[in-house]
Order: sequence, then C-alpha cells, then structure tokens
Amino acid sequence: MRYLADSTLLVDYFRRRDEAREYIEKARRGEIILFISTVTEAELWVGIRTDSQLESYVALLEEIKKIHVNSKIAREAGSIWKQCSHYMGRDSEKSPEEDLRHLPDALIAATAKTRNMPLITRDYSHFRQLEANGLIDLELYLQDSQ
Repeated sequence: MRYLADSTLLVDYFRRRDEAREYIEKARRGEIILFISTVTEAELWVGIRTDSQLESYVALLEEIKKIHVNSKIAREAGSIWKQCSHYMGRDSEKSPEEDLRHLPDALIAATAKTRNMPLITRDYSHFRQLEANGLIDLELYLQDSQ
C-alpha cells in the first residue's frame, strides 16, 4: 500500500511516539511505501535546531520517496483552499487570499488527491472536511486533541 505522510507523522517519529514509529518501521520492512510532499520536507526543515537533528532528518528523508509540487498539484491545492480553507484553520474573519497560514496543508492534501494516496496524519481537524467531501482518504495514526 502507498501512503502520503503528513508532517505530523515524521515529527512524531522523532518525538519517539510509538504510533508514528510503527509506520516508519512498516516502510522499512517493505510492508508499505511512504511518500512525502516536498512541502512536508520544507515544514520539517523549519524545526531543525541542531546538527544532530539535521543528521537524523537527512537520514530518514533518504528512505522516503518525495513528490514535488507541480502545476497539477498547485492548481488542485488552490481549488481545495478556495473551497475548504474555512475548515482547514483559516481565520474566519479573512478571505482565503488574506490568510494563507495553512496553505501548506492544502498542498499536501492536493498531493494525496492527485496521486490517489491516503494521507497519514494525526491532524484530523485540518483534513476531516476534505475526507467528508470525498476529496481525500485519511488514515489517522493518533487522534489529535481537536
């Protein structure tokens, strides 16, 4: 089975959460194939604070296949953001064009949709309406608090 991993899976892997580590170990055993969007790679890079973290992130990312954002994904993300941004964390006082804080989630969702892969995440609150509307399939490895 092929999956697109949200940033939360990799962050939780490094935080040693068993639920996240299970997916990485399944990928290492060849039971599943994990992909990430290059948007996820950028999100992870923001959190690197030490050389040790950098080495760990680079080593793990070498094991995971990357999907680059292309025009098809970018356009799909724009459509998702216009339709669903109010479900994905956008400030309700602002238009989709004014509050782009969670646009990376739309890019990740669009990657899952265009590649027809379930998205592994714990961030149910940002993606639940996309699943409810049949835009993406979610696999929750851990329930978030929202």
